[in-house]
Amino acid sequence: MPLLLGSNTDEGAFLMPERRPSAKEFQTLLLATYGASESMIRQAYPTDTPAALLRSELDFYADGGFTYPMWKWALMQRATSMPVYFYQFGRTLPPMPGQLYKGLPRAELGAFHGDEVAYAFGTLNSAFGAMDQLSRKNRWERVDHDLSAAMVGYWANFVKSGDPNGRGLPVWPPYESISGDPLMRFYGQPRATPDERTSRMKLLDAALQAEPQVNAPVLPKAWLRNIDRSNYEEPSRFQSGVVGRLFCGRERRHELGTQTGRGVERVCPGECRWRWRVLFGRITYELMASFWPTAHAIQNMRAMPA
Repeated sequence: MPLLLGSNTDEGAFLMPERRPSAKEFQTLLLATYGASESMIRQAYPTDTPAALLRSELDFYADGGFTYPMWKWALMQRATSMPVYFYQFGRTLPPMPGQLYKGLPRAELGAFHGDEVAYAFGTLNSAFGAMDQLSRKNRWERVDHDLSAAMVGYWANFVKSGDPNGRGLPVWPPYESISGDPLMRFYGQPRATPDERTSRMKLLDAALQAEPQVNAPVLPKAWLRNIDRSNYEEPSRFQSGVVGRLFCGRERRHELGTQTGRGVERVCPGECRWRWRVLFGRITYELMASFWPTAHAIQNMRAMPA
């Protein structure tokens, strides 16, 4: 079965900490996450200038949960000899006057998680920004409407025939190594270009497939238990803990409106997600958990800068 998939340039921006790390702190975070060599880390995520550091931060937070999984899926799909149509969405929503995101001008950042939805469904004037929940009605430019019309056409063609190409649309070639891994970019006018992320994805793939270095930090495992579900909408209290190769971290109890609940925050109101931090050994980890009426799960765990 043909596959159409992709991601946005700055999918993981919402995971960036409020206090941005120094280049050294960021390198430490990368080593703790991937356990790879410093040379590989520097090659994948350069930090020699402030602009390079910011770009590497945004790439890092997007790669782990979005870019790399999509790339790996695309490779597995094309190994079956079925066509893969791969895209990257990078159109920044029209920023609101003076809008900042975690201290950075919104106009300097790319497309966030969910920003492509209104374009693909042709609902620009009735949609809200995925991250700020603000309407851009009457703020869209001609290029936004043209881009949306093209994406609607591609998506509709793919649903009907398994091929996004059609009359009046720039050619969207399959994602094939023999032709340079062409990626369809939705930044303005749709265009297919070689995927410059391939070299970074291969470095990450090698690091993730390799045996961990003996001296590399290894992410512990986290667990949840004793979840009070007397409130159907979300838990009023729960416990968490972490366990690693050598020892267990201190168990923590989280309860709304009490001293023990400090340091725990809700994220994405209405989706019942919680985020908190825990010290394990000498490294602080940030955890995010999702709760549903009948299930729960640790959604994300990452090492934080010292």
